Amino acid sequence: MVFGYDYLGSTYTTYVSFAPKGSNFNAGSSYHHEASFAKEQLLAMSGDALLTIRTTGTEAVILRIFNGHGFGPAHVVPGTSGGAGEWFTVSQDPSGRIHVFSSRGLVRTYDLIEVSTPTGSTWTGARDLGHAIQDDYFTAALNSLGKGLVLGTSPAIGYPVP
Repeated sequence: MVFGYDYLGSTYTTYVSFAPKGSNFNAGSSYHHEASFAKEQLLAMSGDALLTIRTTGTEAVILRIFNGHGFGPAHVVPGTSGGAGEWFTVSQDPSGRIHVFSSRGLVRTYDLIEVSTPTGSTWTGARDLGHAIQDDYFTAALNSLGKGLVLGTSPAIGYPVP
């Protein structure tokens, strides 16, 4: 089990800990520090996917994938340079494909945008799912075909992902 948290301090740092399969997930001693990412704020986690945003420089959104032993390379999510003030979430579907959703103004303000990747190296083009999320908190749940639902909190409505 992988979990993460961030700490503001003088700058943001995201920390990730890991407890191997078969561990007692209720025991703090089962978890071991896995990684730290300085100057990155935690946005979301799903399965093996970790989504952060750089808090300095380009403020790009970064995807890292946990491989059971550590994180692979950092991948910039397309179209997210200068992403501060925008909102994002990530969902890794049962097939392992990773979907990043944003309510940033790539097409129109507050349209729900999706990009996806199997590995972080190659990405689909941005897909505009339409006028949807008008809040900074939302989450997604998808099946192995990448279809499912994005749940917003204001208003509390589910938006289909066809």
